[in-house]
Amino acid sequence: GTIVDDNVDNETATHGANLNMKIIYIVIGSLGLIGNVIVLIVMLSSKKLRSKTTNKFIINQSFIDTSTSLILITSTLFDDINTVPKGLPAHIFCVLWMSKFFLWSMLVTSTYNLVAMTIEKYFAILYSFKHMEFFTKGRMKIVLGMIWLIGPFWNLYLAITTTVTYEQCSVYSEWNPPESQTIFGICVVVFQWFVPIVIMVICYGRIAWFVHTN
Repeated sequence: GTIVDDNVDNETATHGANLNMKIIYIVIGSLGLIGNVIVLIVMLSSKKLRSKTTNKFIINQSFIDTSTSLILITSTLFDDINTVPKGLPAHIFCVLWMSKFFLWSMLVTSTYNLVAMTIEKYFAILYSFKHMEFFTKGRMKIVLGMIWLIGPFWNLYLAITTTVTYEQCSVYSEWNPPESQTIFGICVVVFQWFVPIVIMVICYGRIAWFVHTN
């Protein structure tokens, strides 16, 4: 009786914790959605605002974060589906949705848009002539488009390592060779965290020093 009661208590506690996390994610997603929609309305309503180079990155960031917020909300609401029927549609659903491919892709895209925006500010303040030469309308379209491709390209491994086994969605389980999981883990830390942080710290550090000395 005690063992059964303990198991029931543990399941209840786990369910309660999962429910609390769902509520937190939905609240975060909703706040992000509202905040970024407001930014987009303000920016896009003014031709003067949306024509500035820095503001184009801000608008792009808001589109990215709006998409991220929507995906966070929907993936949180529908994350309990483990059993999937046979067939290609179910396999695609497992590989792309249950692996949270879209969510992680948008988060990486958001990070690198911030990096690009930081570099743009760096050149605008420290090297204004080079800034005008490089950040033309045509190049801006290319840069902003490439930013949207970085996340999905980088997170292809999430889809590749996810499969359907006996009608169960098996997430991040197919690593071949197994050592590749460690390599990818190191790359994630380096390129999703370390490199962006270093670039932003160096750029903003130099900007702060330039402003201070001038």
